[in-house]
Amino acid sequence: QIPLDEGEELLGAFWKAFPASRQYRDEIRKTRDYVQTIYGRKYWLNPYQFGFENNCLNSPVQGSAADIIKIAGYKFQLAVEKAVYSEFVFLINYIHDELLVECREDLKDWTVETLREIMLKTAEDTHDGVPAEIEIGFGQNWAEAHA
Repeated sequence: QIPLDEGEELLGAFWKAFPASRQYRDEIRKTRDYVQTIYGRKYWLNPYQFGFENNCLNSPVQGSAADIIKIAGYKFQLAVEKAVYSEFVFLINYIHDELLVECREDLKDWTVETLREIMLKTAEDTHDGVPAEIEIGFGQNWAEAHA
């Protein structure tokens, strides 16, 4: 909903503040048909797609976040099984960079702390030396958890 001239001004300010990003984007466009996540998963660039240039910058970041959340989800499921809570704590879905978990009310604290610990460790192990930050919400439904 931003006017075109304002959008162009914001983009110009971004490229001025982060010139290496523009150089990286331009180099990728010239030399490769794909970008990769931290874990090496390829995202193929489609030059016929509107705004594909932005995917050179966006896909490695968002794709790496998706890789991290999938690994954290797997490790969380292992923790649930190890604690013998498989009948009470359920990893329901992966939604972009989120995990949707259901648990019995009396296991909420265990679930929140275990999930927090696993997600932080997985993220920080992925990009050593870069602190991670996570948010955990809860409620009777997904909307409440985001309130």
